Amino acid sequence: MTVLRRVDGEWRAKLMHAFQVHVRAERHVLDDYAHFMERTTDPGIRFLIEQILCDERRHHELFIALANDSWASSNSEAPKIPVPHPTPSEAAELLEATSEFLAIERDDREQLRWLRREVSAAGSESLWPVVLEVMETDTAKHIRLLHELRTRLRHAAARDAGTEENTT
Repeated sequence: MTVLRRVDGEWRAKLMHAFQVHVRAERHVLDDYAHFMERTTDPGIRFLIEQILCDERRHHELFIALANDSWASSNSEAPKIPVPHPTPSEAAELLEATSEFLAIERDDREQLRWLRREVSAAGSESLWPVVLEVMETDTAKHIRLLHELRTRLRHAAARDAGTEENTT
């Protein structure tokens, strides 16, 4: 059963609070990772923790943007995470490139899978398998974002087709 929530001030306040709590907690996690990394000179450990820190910093910035947007949506500020609203002609123009990027990312995913299987022979002597696995995860994220973009572009381009049909 789907539960519909009313988007009102109480809902926005609850979300803003949850985002802010996460931002405060994550700030401590970022500091903890940084201190953890300072405790070692081992380049392999530092490499792994730096990978995590880069992602955590980006997540932290995104949560700050979500918190700001939850506050801004009740005010007149522009959102930090804006929803795409291309013109119909811009959407039609960008659809082909978006599909091309999707194809590139799908090919990349297959190459990464093949490479990961190949480098698994290195065993514990290399971080290559885990690095390639993480890159696969990033590629899956890129594909998800491009699917979202393509869906929004198609809807915007369809507005143009609907407008043309109404004018003919």
